[in-house]
Amino acid sequence: MDLQTLLSRTEVSGDCLEWTGCLSTDGYPRRGEKGNSNIKVHREVFELVNGYQPPVVRHTCDNPPCINPDHLIGGSNIENVIDRHSRKRTHNQVDLRVVEEVFRLRDDGMTYKQIAETLDLKTRQVEYILLRLRKES
Repeated sequence: MDLQTLLSRTEVSGDCLEWTGCLSTDGYPRRGEKGNSNIKVHREVFELVNGYQPPVVRHTCDNPPCINPDHLIGGSNIENVIDRHSRKRTHNQVDLRVVEEVFRLRDDGMTYKQIAETLDLKTRQVEYILLRLRKES
């Protein structure tokens, strides 16, 4: 779909252009095409404007339904986590110093369970940090 068509499906809300189509359960804009009902509209807009697809498309406005190209920036998973943490948009937040310590302990050979016990975390938190964030750190 072209940029103008996507932007025509928005409503102005302050400086944001909020998608009026379907939203996923996490509040981000989605659309369907040719059997794929999970096209991420903010990522599509970013690619149309910038010509590439970064690992993560971040919102400077902190408004998930917004697809204003001026509010979308490319980044990494860790940058996205930093954004969410600084904006207090996550549950069970882990301090960035703890994230760094998780990486260090894993590099030292500790298991997920040992790291969780050492840092008073849940094993799932350690797993998330290592599997989802390691790629971008």
